[in-house]
Amino acid sequence: AATGRDAVVLFPEGGNVTPERKARAPIALRDAGRPDLAERAEALQHLLPPKVKGVDTALTHAPQATVVLVGHTGLEALSGPRQIWRHLPVGHTIRFHAWVYPPEVLPAADDREAWLYDRWDELDQWVDGSLAEQAEEQAALA
Repeated sequence: AATGRDAVVLFPEGGNVTPERKARAPIALRDAGRPDLAERAEALQHLLPPKVKGVDTALTHAPQATVVLVGHTGLEALSGPRQIWRHLPVGHTIRFHAWVYPPEVLPAADDREAWLYDRWDELDQWVDGSLAEQAEEQAALA
């Protein structure tokens, strides 16, 4: 039973960004008959395209849910748990930003794919800006 404190954590990308995954994603979308999404995937500079099915399923079964999207920078070089543990403590800034979408602003089922891809475009732009700020800060310290 729901307690009001329930949460589901999804990773719509399906995994950490690697050059191989980044290259394969548009190909897989084209192979699935989605050249429109393949183009959007290619336009993403820092992220893998989202896989909509899990988000769609979660919102279908919990239409009262608030969606929180979290972006981060500072962990780009760490592609898995083993690398993360090897690099602790992290000797630089890790930035997070959260976007909160209450249920009343979430799209209907037919519009979720476009909505999620639009959010991913915004997240990609945020990552780009955050990385630029980090580079400026590091240059100022040098």
